Amino acid sequence: MLYLGAFKGIIFSCILGFLSSCFLPGICSFSSYGQEVVHHLTVFHPGMKQAKECLLVERKADSGHTLDFRMEVESVICLNGLCKVVDVGLIWDKFGNYHSLELAKGVELEKKDGTPFDTADYDKLHRILKDKNSVFQAFELGQIVDLNVDSSGIDGISGATILTDKAATVEGAAWTCYTLWHWANSEIRDTMFEIAGHSYSDRELLSLLPLDSSSVRMALVQLEKRSLYDEATIAAVVAATREWETNNTKLAINYLNGGPKETMRSAVRRIFSGAGPRQRVLFLKSVLHDDKHPPEEILSELPYYVPLLNSYEEVNLLLSYLSRRNISDDTLNELLLNLLAADDFIIARGVYWFLSNQALAPDGKAKVEEFGRLHSGRL
Repeated sequence: MLYLGAFKGIIFSCILGFLSSCFLPGICSFSSYGQEVVHHLTVFHPGMKQAKECLLVERKADSGHTLDFRMEVESVICLNGLCKVVDVGLIWDKFGNYHSLELAKGVELEKKDGTPFDTADYDKLHRILKDKNSVFQAFELGQIVDLNVDSSGIDGISGATILTDKAATVEGAAWTCYTLWHWANSEIRDTMFEIAGHSYSDRELLSLLPLDSSSVRMALVQLEKRSLYDEATIAAVVAATREWETNNTKLAINYLNGGPKETMRSAVRRIFSGAGPRQRVLFLKSVLHDDKHPPEEILSELPYYVPLLNSYEEVNLLLSYLSRRNISDDTLNELLLNLLAADDFIIARGVYWFLSNQALAPDGKAKVEEFGRLHSGRL
């Protein structure tokens, strides 16, 4: 659970102790920045009984765009008063992805027996914190530290499942890894993503569309939130969509579905013809499973797509939709007859079985029967 309050001001100098020079593995310098904004957050950590008030520092470029985020946290949430707790500076990129950590000069993390982390330990901790799917996300407090037995102080581990995977933790420092992993990968990441997105103007968002996947995601989320559906914005989304991976294609569909129906229909048509196989399936599903518009409006769109279908998954998706809704449409049936000659016999066979149960015109019925005779041994 995370609550974001209004930031209290803009500052032009480092205000937190961890903003010192980097000297640990997994740390590299960021671009120069023009200002810092402090955001007051209330953050819940699964190892804590109560939410904690935190200061999140947003570093901005001279352009006003977010560069990165920093926050000071404690290395261990101490339950028995015997732990050695040090301040750790966590750094995220503007998308909310963990980037690196900082310690003040002369400060080191320690293991259960008091041994300081060495270079290999810091490297491993860095890899653990970057892993969004770490095993630590599935474990509770009592599975990491034995609350009834462990009183030796600095750190502990009692979870047998973790012990079977040596790569999952720094040996002797599981509680530190658990504590820092949940800080680095908490819900605060979503807040960072939202804050950074707000630093772009409407026009600037469009410049993100041809960039990396995270930039595309930021642009699409903001475009949808701001309900930007003007002609230039739609054209920019359409032009960029074909280059995107599956997750961003889904975001593009969500964005388009939020606009006027004619806008969505026109955009999907323009994208579909040149999209990749997986994208085509996603866009076809968006057309068939459109709950915003009545079935008759969806049906009126389908004749555009049938001649473009070129994979079994696409054709099967359409046929299943028509069968499930008991739809029999003369225009669609005429178009589907052409797929009896598809190079992929599995497509042709699926169309054959569908059309066999349709009330066809005499010439259409004759084509279906002829297909059945020619391929009787393969049906």
